[in-house]
Amino acid sequence: MDNSWIKLYRKITQWEWFNDPLVFRLFIYLLLTANSTDKKWQGILIKRGQIITSYSALTRELTGKQQAKIGVQRIRTAITRLKSTGELTVKTTNKYSIITILNYDSYQSTNRQANRQATGKQQATNIQLTTTKEDKEDKKIRIKEDIIILPPDGDGINKVLDILFKINPTLNYENKANRESVRWLINKLGQEKTEQLTEYAISIFGQQYAPVITTGYQLKDKFSQLMAYYEKNKPKEIRSI
Repeated sequence: MDNSWIKLYRKITQWEWFNDPLVFRLFIYLLLTANSTDKKWQGILIKRGQIITSYSALTRELTGKQQAKIGVQRIRTAITRLKSTGELTVKTTNKYSIITILNYDSYQSTNRQANRQATGKQQATNIQLTTTKEDKEDKKIRIKEDIIILPPDGDGINKVLDILFKINPTLNYENKANRESVRWLINKLGQEKTEQLTEYAISIFGQQYAPVITTGYQLKDKFSQLMAYYEKNKPKEIRSI
């Protein structure tokens, strides 16, 4: 990692996607990796404020060692949300995508512009993003003495939702009811047993008299039914929940 940095406005905390962990994290990543100057790549001009990438590459970059696998579909959804509010555009080929951050200069003024701004009362604060090898997945935005930590995305909830995603590809990871329900189960059972319970729920999906569970909310709402079904059937190949 080089010693370059990006700038953010304090008012980003009022941005409509600030409380969406994945969308916010993705946008910050794009700001960090977009070209700060025009460059050529394999004969293609990649302009300032653009990045050449792919959905699978973004998935790999935004999946930490201790975080649940995000999945290409969730990246596509996050990109769609950013496109819907005019943050960026995407030009896709069969090999890669060129993402353009709209109004990039509004986010990242040039040195000359920054020097002019420094002579007056600035509305923006320069924020240096520092990342170390040991702290790669715990990026911090430093504002003088204050520290804002990027919202966590892999707190264990996503691991459970990823299991449900196997049978419900339309699962909304950002739905508050889904997340709070899974959080409740993790607090009650612990991470490992909650994952075991979820694996069991999808393993019996479609069986006669088995509770139908495809969302985090249903996992909590039908918890008693699920446990009763489990006690009645007690599959030997599954560890005790």
